[in-house]
Amino acid sequence: MPVNVEWLIPDKIILVKTTGNMNLEVMRVGGEIIHEMLDASSANRVHVMGDETEVTGVEANALKITRTVTWLRHSRLGYTVSFGSINPLMKVVTNVGSSIAGMRYRRVDSMDEALMFLAEADPELPPVDDIRQRLLQTMT
Repeated sequence: MPVNVEWLIPDKIILVKTTGNMNLEVMRVGGEIIHEMLDASSANRVHVMGDETEVTGVEANALKITRTVTWLRHSRLGYTVSFGSINPLMKVVTNVGSSIAGMRYRRVDSMDEALMFLAEADPELPPVDDIRQRLLQTMT
């Protein structure tokens, strides 16, 4: 499956690892899992970290994406941060578009930038080095 969704830090951070083409079907399947995890969580705020280092393409229809990725409006969703190689223009468009839409979303270049963003956004998270260690374990 081109999308893997798991707890990076239980009830704190969901990790979404996507490979290949991030089309609507991949977004739908991953989104259903994320939505179920958010529903099942006892936390008031859960963050989502997207590892897109192995993504080769992304669906470009913003309207279809908005209709498919319904978890972005979940009441327990905290911040969403994605990292990985993507077209630089897409990075600007997604950051600006999400800001206009009132979403707590950020796209960054690296895993470390993503971790630092979440650490600044939520001081109740475990130390960055602990999260980094867990994230690196998922990548092996």
